[in-house]
Amino acid sequence: MRWPNVIKPGTVSSSLVQSTDFVPTFLDIANVKRPEGYRMDGKSLRSLLSDPAHVVHDHLFFELGNARAVRTLDWKYIAIRYGTEQFRRIQTADLTRLPRALSYIGNDKTLSNHLARRRHFLESDQLYYLAKDPQEDTNLAQQGNHAPQLSEMKAILMQYLESQARPFGEFIASPDAVPVAQIQPYVEKLSQLKVIKRGFEIAGETSKPPAVGPDAMSRQERKKTREERRKKRLEK
Repeated sequence: MRWPNVIKPGTVSSSLVQSTDFVPTFLDIANVKRPEGYRMDGKSLRSLLSDPAHVVHDHLFFELGNARAVRTLDWKYIAIRYGTEQFRRIQTADLTRLPRALSYIGNDKTLSNHLARRRHFLESDQLYYLAKDPQEDTNLAQQGNHAPQLSEMKAILMQYLESQARPFGEFIASPDAVPVAQIQPYVEKLSQLKVIKRGFEIAGETSKPPAVGPDAMSRQERKKTREERRKKRLEK
């Protein structure tokens, strides 16, 4: 950011901020009163712009698909939970499509990139010490010596989930929620997969070119038709 006479050039801040802070900041700097009934989830960053040590948020909340997460300055906790409808897709997915059934983010290429770097990417509970592990390479959730920190992060997440009053796993109970114990066997099956470019194959098997089905043939035919039409236009 640049703000002459307010932000000192070269300033660096590690304070937690989020995109929802921008509108409150703009209104604050412009001395504009928030419209009546207009809800803002963020906070003004005005004080932070002049004081890089200012603390805007103690923690942040994230939501993406079946994942919910909270982070403090040094820690992040991610929880992935499923409903019964998605669990049925997980149960019926063949092994190479299981990552897609379990995924909460991106396409096969994005997913394979994540799993190639971090095999724990789809584990139900993930705890990271960002102060020493900013790339989230080591999941500490199952390590007993980090149980107090895990409980603390779950409690922070619970605050956000309760304010939303929407079901989520065992945090906000619902008949639709699938227990983590039922998901775990499918997560463990991921170890049988080899990550390849744009997808997955079963470890030890040689990848084969995909079979050409009716849909693929129809695409080829459409392409051929377009090329023929283009050729005719050029001949004219």
